[in-house]
Amino acid sequence: MCYDRPFHALRVTNRPGNATSNSSTMARSNDLKPKRLPFRKRAAAGVFAGVSLLAAALSVASAAPTQEQTFQDAWSAAATLRATEAHALFDSLRGKKELSDRDVAYGTALTLLDVQPKTDENVARAADLFARLAKENPDDMAGQESRFFLARIAETHQRPADPVKAEQLYRALFHDHPESAVGQLALEKATLVGLYANTPTPQIPARFAEFEALGADLTDPAAAPAFHLILGLAAIEFGLPPAQAFDHLAAAERIGVPGAAARATNLVRLGRLAQKLGRKDAELLYWGEFVRLYPHDNRNYVIRQELLQLGGQAS
Repeated sequence: MCYDRPFHALRVTNRPGNATSNSSTMARSNDLKPKRLPFRKRAAAGVFAGVSLLAAALSVASAAPTQEQTFQDAWSAAATLRATEAHALFDSLRGKKELSDRDVAYGTALTLLDVQPKTDENVARAADLFARLAKENPDDMAGQESRFFLARIAETHQRPADPVKAEQLYRALFHDHPESAVGQLALEKATLVGLYANTPTPQIPARFAEFEALGADLTDPAAAPAFHLILGLAAIEFGLPPAQAFDHLAAAERIGVPGAAARATNLVRLGRLAQKLGRKDAELLYWGEFVRLYPHDNRNYVIRQELLQLGGQAS
């Protein structure tokens, strides 16, 4: 089961790397992905919902929840994977004057993708709502995120999937909003889909260089490391020069690889690549960091022996 969750709730996915996404050899949490997962409702929504519920429980009179409370409860349910409950709450708010129609339509569309059982009808209805929101205003947050999920539908939810269309939509979103978190997440996804689904092997080096140039200035703390992990692992997978893999995995390490397990594996890979490149300094750096941070990892003993042979500290 693949959930698309609010941007504020948890990321990737599937984001790539979130947050490790998996498409044949895709090593990213994309669903880090985590691969952070999208939604823009404030992170405080769950807290507000909890406060509202507590206040209701303590109240002497049992008043019906306000529309705003229902709206907050819907986001709280969505963020905790209670898609059917969240969808019913959003659906109950359609046409209510106190709330933004765009916010309600966005929540309705998003939860339609995860209501079980999953149906083509629900996916089509979600796509229609996202398309309407994107047409009304493609550049506000609801519009950007709706465009993101239209690409996500083409990539993952519709049958059959359309990775070519998904890449086009992701890239168009990044082109229009290269500095926004949603736009940068879209490039992360476009890179993953583009390299693994849309590129014949002989064309991989050229496409790799193309994506490398597009993402040279990513700044989002979730999208940037995921992007570099995708490229580093693709370089290994497709037999590109080890230096290319090393540079991108090292960039991900500098920015911050999300998750202890993912970082441990990245440090091991960096040490092995440094070994291939004859860079003893980098071997000592990355493997030394690995044995220091992950003493109970089952790879620790082997790496410590490697460090001893290099004349480094094995503890």
